This record gives sequence, structure tokens and C-alpha cells, in this order.
Amino acid sequence: MIGCANKASANNTAPNETVTNEAAAEKAAAEKATEESKDGVILGGELSIDGFVKALKENGFRLSKVGKMSDMTGSVDGYKYNVNGIGIEIYKFDLNSKLPIAVKNIKSIQESDKMILPLQAGDTEVPAKMNNGLVIVGYDTHKDKDKILEIFMSLK
Repeated sequence: MIGCANKASANNTAPNETVTNEAAAEKAAAEKATEESKDGVILGGELSIDGFVKALKENGFRLSKVGKMSDMTGSVDGYKYNVNGIGIEIYKFDLNSKLPIAVKNIKSIQESDKMILPLQAGDTEVPAKMNNGLVIVGYDTHKDKDKILEIFMSLK
């Protein structure tokens, strides 16, 4: 019976230790995910449209959603936000898409930091940055463009 008690005791201890280790690992990952840059910008966050919006708000930006953006870019999702009163567009691309405009835009952004907008008057190129399928447009005219890009590129 003593062997049974020790075995039961050992089984009760191991799961508690595992839970404690998992909690510590999650806490460390959360602390590592949000770091601060030299200029006080809070970095990190989830690599998604919502994660970017949250990261901007954590850094003191005022945001309002203007609306959903057209999929004429080949993106799977996209929204326009006013960031401190200036419009910025955020798109999510499927990097494995076979859609011709998506393939063209992904290649263009990766090679030249330009997104192609197919308009009636002809294709127009606009400055764009990509972070693993997430794309930002309109940042280039924002007065806080360096800070916004630093936050955007730190998403993981």
C-alpha cells in the first residue's frame, strides 16, 4: 500500500509541476512578445489586422475603423483605419494564393515595396510594406510613419 500511496502522490505532484512550468513559460512568452524599443515604442503583438490595431492603441494612437477594403488587390481581408486622423490601410494576403493579382502584388511588395492597385485608368503603384502576409499601405504620408512601421514590423 505504501507503494500505491507513493505512486499516487507522485502522479499528483507531476501535473502540478507541469501546470506551473506551462504558466511560467506562457508568462515569459508574453513578456518577450511585448518589448520596448529604445525610443519607448511598445513592440510585439499578434501578427494579424486586429493585433496591429491593438498594438497601435497600446502605443497611444487613436484609431477609428473607416471600413472594409475591396479585394481588388488579391488580399483575403483588408480594412482602412484613421490613425490619429490619417488613413492607413491594412491587408491580409494568403502567401500561397494562386489568384493572379495576389501573386503579382505579393511579388511586387516583396521585391520593391509597392502594391499594385488595378484602376480603370490603369495600374497604380503605392508604397507598401509586408510582414509575413500582412500588408500596410498609406503609412508613407503619416507624420508618425517611422513609429507605425516599427510597430508593424515587430508583430509576430
